Amino acid sequence: GTVRSNSSCRELIQTVEDIVSLSDTHTTAYTGEEGIRQLDHKLTVWFSDWTVIKMNADELSRGQGQFMGQKRRRSSCPSVSGSGTQVLIARAPFTQTVFDELHLKKDLSPQASLAEKIKRNVYCSNRRGWKLLTTYIPVVKYIRYYKFRESALSDFMAGLTVGVIHIPQALAFGQLTSVKIQNGLFTSLWPVLIYVFFGTSAHVSMGTSAVMSILTAATVDREGQAWATNKQWIMNQTNNVTKLDDIPEYLDFKEEVAMGVALISGIMMMVMGLFKLGFITAYLSESFFTAFTSAAAVHIAVSQLPAMLGIDIDRSSGIFKVIVTVIDLCRGITEANLAAIVCSIVSCVVIYLVKDCINERFKHKLFLPIPIDLLVVVFGTMISYFGKFNERFNVDVVGSIPTDIPPPMIPIEGLKIAPNYMVDSFIMAILIFANTIAMAKICAKRHNYELVDSQEMLAYGLCNAVSSFFKCFPSGVAPPRSMIASSMNARSTLNGIFSSVLILCVILFISPLFTELPKSILASIIFIALKG
Repeated sequence: GTVRSNSSCRELIQTVEDIVSLSDTHTTAYTGEEGIRQLDHKLTVWFSDWTVIKMNADELSRGQGQFMGQKRRRSSCPSVSGSGTQVLIARAPFTQTVFDELHLKKDLSPQASLAEKIKRNVYCSNRRGWKLLTTYIPVVKYIRYYKFRESALSDFMAGLTVGVIHIPQALAFGQLTSVKIQNGLFTSLWPVLIYVFFGTSAHVSMGTSAVMSILTAATVDREGQAWATNKQWIMNQTNNVTKLDDIPEYLDFKEEVAMGVALISGIMMMVMGLFKLGFITAYLSESFFTAFTSAAAVHIAVSQLPAMLGIDIDRSSGIFKVIVTVIDLCRGITEANLAAIVCSIVSCVVIYLVKDCINERFKHKLFLPIPIDLLVVVFGTMISYFGKFNERFNVDVVGSIPTDIPPPMIPIEGLKIAPNYMVDSFIMAILIFANTIAMAKICAKRHNYELVDSQEMLAYGLCNAVSSFFKCFPSGVAPPRSMIASSMNARSTLNGIFSSVLILCVILFISPLFTELPKSILASIIFIALKG
């Protein structure tokens, strides 16, 4: 707009306020000595971040003024008639949050007493109650303002697609975590459902995670072996045929240790979320995360080689476990199972070709990426069943999977040795938050919405703490699932309900069909997932 010299002060202020209300870069030309003087004063007092440029009418019309260190484009200069000195006011674009942080002033007198401050800030009202409720339970606001016609189909499709990806990852990462296979299915159910109520990102998919699984496996193997060493009746059951992981009591103890780790790390994240300690992750550099995930990938890959080669060796724990595992593999290479090797090679080749040559190359043309992991699991199970791989070729298979939802329980045996893995739980809490919030912010930036870091940390803590009572191990985000939710344009966290329903159906009705699934195929899925 243009403010002439005969404009009143009220018009000047109104013009400035109109500029403030805009969120993009805008320019306004002012003419007249009185208007320039008053406006310059107001801008100096109110907005120190604005750029004020004085130029004459000819310069303004030619667009030769300097703006933010660059020449203005001719089309961005307003057309102003008249002569004399004019002023061009411009500012960089702001989000509402950044603008409020810069310019919003709290109406609180520094001379106010403590009692007056408490009286002003501690009060009850319907508006404040609603804000408190929607801050800590965001799903209430999502339901209240949910646009069914616009969002329901997107959430439904995104939830089902992410749920399909959950199935093979749940089976594979359950094996990677060194606990029971069904624990992976439970971890793909409860954290997803809990995040629906307390999360603020429509694209974060909680559940099994490769990095969390390998860290949990290191802890449960270390504590499990220490526990078994002190139980002579456990050690007496081990021989050339029976391994520790084949003893039900040993697996039950490791399961409780994993539950204890999830509970303690979840409580730590909840406390940090309530005290607004999310800034801690700012001190973890990108090089740290790169090095950590690369090292974890090496450990994960080596840990899957025995299953891919069909070699049965004891799990190693502690330092140099990678070297010890490789040495044991070399010693037992003559016992490799040819059928398991063929399953692994075929699975790796098929998954790699479909993911890189079809899904990635034609991602803009495909409505949905081909769920090749799930297809490999389904066809691998069918071929193994009809070919009787376990009986004819001695291929190790998943075995029976319970078809019920376990009641909540407290991991008493696992919590008895909680001091032994307290440091491990703290490390997992930091890594779960750092990895998950990083993915959440990428999706938030892509879809233009705000995240509340402290609420996200609280949500991640609840996902782990509450789900630990339902036989779940530590959970976090998996980038492939979140990127699929982002590409499917999920609108709210309610899409997680559809993923949870699908996993629930798998647990109750479909899981017995995976009895003949070769473990070498699950190991191949994990191995290929490490790419990139």
